[in-house]
Amino acid sequence: MAAQEILLTIPAVSNLIREGKMFQIPTVMQTSKRLGMMTLNDALMDLVERKLVEPREAYGKAVEKAAFAAALKARGHDSSFAEADAAAAGRQSAA
Repeated sequence: MAAQEILLTIPAVSNLIREGKMFQIPTVMQTSKRLGMMTLNDALMDLVERKLVEPREAYGKAVEKAAFAAALKARGHDSSFAEADAAAAGRQSAA
């Protein structure tokens, strides 16, 4: 199943690229949903909501995993695997 991120060329995006502030593009995408933009996390959540993809599989592909896990939990989906993943990552960084 394909999850598609949609980024449109609008002045705000062009300015961010020109200024080297690509890290701010996801924020513009979030605030420009009405124009048709969609982040990968939003596309993945849509697939989960439509029961086309399992939450665990979508989480594995998510860009911002903590935010995606929180969104899964808020929408009533199982996110226990994300907590285990975060705990394992914490153990690795402590080593």
